[in-house]
Amino acid sequence: MDDAAYLNQTLVDQLKKARTIRSTSVETAFRTIPRHVFLPDSPLEQVYTDAVVPTKFEAEQAISSSSQPSMMAIMLEQGAFKPGMRVLEIGAGTGYNAALIASIVGENGHVTTIDIDEDIVAAAREHLAAAGMAHRVTAVQADGWAGYPENAPYDRILLSVQAHDLSPAWVDSLNQNGRLILPLDVWAGAQLSIAFMKKGEALVSLSLVPCGFMPLRGESAAEPGELVWMGDSTRQIGQIARTHTLDTWDRLMREPHTDHDSGVNSAPYLLANSGFWLWLASRVDQAVEVMAKDEAVGSLPPLLGKPGSYVHTIGLASTNGLALLMGDPRTRESMGVWVRSWGEVAPLNLLIGSLRQWNRAGQPDARNLKIAAFPVSAPPKDIRGAVTVTKAHFRYLLKW
Repeated sequence: MDDAAYLNQTLVDQLKKARTIRSTSVETAFRTIPRHVFLPDSPLEQVYTDAVVPTKFEAEQAISSSSQPSMMAIMLEQGAFKPGMRVLEIGAGTGYNAALIASIVGENGHVTTIDIDEDIVAAAREHLAAAGMAHRVTAVQADGWAGYPENAPYDRILLSVQAHDLSPAWVDSLNQNGRLILPLDVWAGAQLSIAFMKKGEALVSLSLVPCGFMPLRGESAAEPGELVWMGDSTRQIGQIARTHTLDTWDRLMREPHTDHDSGVNSAPYLLANSGFWLWLASRVDQAVEVMAKDEAVGSLPPLLGKPGSYVHTIGLASTNGLALLMGDPRTRESMGVWVRSWGEVAPLNLLIGSLRQWNRAGQPDARNLKIAAFPVSAPPKDIRGAVTVTKAHFRYLLKW
């Protein structure tokens, strides 16, 4: 066995042990499709590490990559691909994921993979040919938001890029009971890999997994997102509270702050992203997510990150007040959740009240969440017990 084959088998063994690979079909695909063929310019040690490998940059920012193998495996398992299926992949990347899918759907199935950049598509075609998969995969330059209706209908549609909303074109191209698997920014930057099943005009979630993917580029990129980023290289404030400007922020940061024990114990990973953050942001208009580093940290409290150097936290903001979550200021070992407050007390009271409500509900996160998506032109008849998030094309019902 040569070095590449050995490293590939070792990686697959790791993914099986971690249970990101669960089925025989996904395991076989990973064992038989060598990743290094799709990353010919990368060292083997990098190729066969469970990590993202960036492949294209714009203004020093990665805009295309080969996704982390464990995340690819998770999404393949979410898709439940079967022999003979017709599949659309949006975000061709290196072509590796398309080859994995093609291995599963077999000779009687077919994969169409699209990307917005012709050079990415050309490279993917070369890699697929080198892997002996060109006859099973059609690689096309196209805007992912529009899908690829020429080869529709599809049994599965998979996105390897993040979307803020569902495209009507994807849903129209999907067979009934077909699956749409995508990283969706559900609300306020809380990103989940969701496997939806098409039921009539609606889509219902079958599984949800926290994730982090590069955004879809093209037509959809022009649509405003819910998360606003403000600041410079050392300070970023992601927020929904539109009235809370950087001037307001700076004014509040000069005021004295007070720290308060919320009476809730929880782990940071349950508070961020698809846990309390999604719970809070989907219910309260003034939710804010804050990231800061270096000299901009100042008196910001650390929830995630290191005190004095990097901060990532969440909370609530008004024009005259700010409240942010933090760890127990007395010790980093405690699971106690505290709140640091500036200015008026309304954000503080609402934040602590929301945190306690989430705690009483059992601290739900993505594992407890169900999402149904309806076209805005066909609203659901019953929204009792659900939080509703309405975007440009689809309305989402969230139930924990």
